[in-house]
Amino acid sequence: MVRIGVDTPHKEEAERCLRDAFPHAHDLYEICDPWESSVIPISDSPDEKHRKPRSRQFQESQPELGPSTIISCRGKSFLFGGAIANCKLGLTVAHATKPGEEIMLDSSKAFSAADRIIGKCLETYYNLQRRNGEKLTADMALLEINSQKCSVDNTVRWPIPCGRTLHIKLYKGQKVPDDTRVMILDQNFQFQYGSIRRDHLTDMRLRSRDLHDVLAIGAKRGGQDITITQHGDSGAIVMSHPRPENDIVYVYGIVNSLYVEPTNSRSLTVANSLWDVVDELCTNRSYLSALCNNYNAAVNIDFM
Repeated sequence: MVRIGVDTPHKEEAERCLRDAFPHAHDLYEICDPWESSVIPISDSPDEKHRKPRSRQFQESQPELGPSTIISCRGKSFLFGGAIANCKLGLTVAHATKPGEEIMLDSSKAFSAADRIIGKCLETYYNLQRRNGEKLTADMALLEINSQKCSVDNTVRWPIPCGRTLHIKLYKGQKVPDDTRVMILDQNFQFQYGSIRRDHLTDMRLRSRDLHDVLAIGAKRGGQDITITQHGDSGAIVMSHPRPENDIVYVYGIVNSLYVEPTNSRSLTVANSLWDVVDELCTNRSYLSALCNNYNAAVNIDFM
């Protein structure tokens, strides 16, 4: 559903115009009071003093890179999402790095600066122009991973009830069902739980940067939606809840910012619609992405 903010004196006219334009589709829109929102990138360096011990251990020979491993660029920390293309390409947020820049492991680990470099940024994408002319917020970076410096493990350890190793897979649906329950592995390697409140949030009245077709995720506290991430969680993946029949969880998006509506004290975690972004980069000839060089069709791309 599309929410349309209209000042009170003009609501009746807006309702009449929309009713004339969409006589059989009243459930597609909702007229509401205007709101003032903002979006805040969450790639700030996590505070070392409050960071909890990590579950993912570093081997003597090679460090292990996996979902929510803390990486950095230019002194700013963010999270690794996962690896595709036979673990040669990594995914994270675009606003934390630039093409050509080196990607390093968390500086708190006992490695020299040279040893901590595990790859570089290949490509960054912010707002894509779809083939139909509409915009799509990507905020995604592709990383070239140096397999000689680190190994990749696209699994997460889910502690409930007694511990399971879960393999991540790319969700390839065009729409995420309403109120889908999700979980996010944060910078402290703790799972945060919530639901997808809107699967195609678009807001072009933001003070900082517009959002186009993103996932808005929150948890209910006292009847109010609140974000389930904090500064430093940028790059974390949004996953489905595990099911009893297998050890697979599906990735819906990559966390990139916080969405705040001060007029109603609402805050939401924002993530890109990952499959929409990957599909557009692979099928739109306007983009010459490394994704196209590794696969013949978008449908073949997945976490390995």
